[in-house]
Amino acid sequence: WREKFAPLNRTVDVYAIGAPESPEGYVATHYAKGETLTLVDWCALTPAAARAINGFAAQHRASWQTVDRFGAPADLLSLLQHDRGWTVRSVEPWLTRVIDVETALAARGWPVGERRQIGLQVDDADLPANNATFVLSLENGRAQVSRSQSSAAVRLTVAALASLFTGYATPRLLARAGALATNEADLVVLERLFAGPAPILWDTF
Repeated sequence: WREKFAPLNRTVDVYAIGAPESPEGYVATHYAKGETLTLVDWCALTPAAARAINGFAAQHRASWQTVDRFGAPADLLSLLQHDRGWTVRSVEPWLTRVIDVETALAARGWPVGERRQIGLQVDDADLPANNATFVLSLENGRAQVSRSQSSAAVRLTVAALASLFTGYATPRLLARAGALATNEADLVVLERLFAGPAPILWDTF
């Protein structure tokens, strides 16, 4: 919190939500002069806590016309609002670079019900160790990764792998962009293996 609040050089009020022995969330606010109430930070572990934060902001509508906060289009506060009375003011994309393909794939989480093997031929012009074919063997939500001297049915750039790995872009979108090439059957498999929520990072540093 010191890192988050100190740069503001201003008073921040923090309100706990729920019983002291079992808190359900909190909201940290800053009241600026003008027409904006800023939610500097918030956490909602339950739907009730999210509704409480939305209600807290709504109670100030007589004093402030707008509320600023960090979040995602599909976070709890957005989903539990009565209407879509919000707009995205700014979006800052962030960068992911896969340094070690073998280690990254082995450490990633995978669908528990999948038991299969698929090869990924990665093109990385800057790191020769990544410029190879990796065989991904999945079982019980875990992966074993090995290298192969053969080509693979799935070919993609290391930049496409980063987008696929994080869920930033779907396999089909990457294929349409020319960053991933494969057949329709493997494309369907990739969509299932790499399915997940869009990556969101609320903190800046």
